Amino acid sequence: MTYSQLLALPSATIETSTNWTFGTQRFTGVWLATLLAHHGIRSGTLELFAVNDYVVRIPVDAIEEGGELLAYERNGKIMTLRQKGPLWLVYDWDRNPAYRTETHYSRSIWQLDRIVATR
Repeated sequence: MTYSQLLALPSATIETSTNWTFGTQRFTGVWLATLLAHHGIRSGTLELFAVNDYVVRIPVDAIEEGGELLAYERNGKIMTLRQKGPLWLVYDWDRNPAYRTETHYSRSIWQLDRIVATR
């Protein structure tokens, strides 16, 4: 899927603080669950790769609607590499304390440029 195809999927916006920014941030992107449904992925593991080849693995059964947001905008602006773009996997840490765990913080990969589904 290309970046422009990702932008064509239904978007969502959350406002939350992060451990890596100051104050509340407004993130817009696509729910990871929406992306999986679009591709018919129901099981396996996702491998998310950053531009520096950092990798995060997330079991598909751990992904929930309204959980992981593949953000492409922060505070109304497309994120550049310097701003943790092109994509940043974020959670609504302010609204859901269950996401305030080392597991979820470690999954919050930025400068994300590709996702691979393995079965």
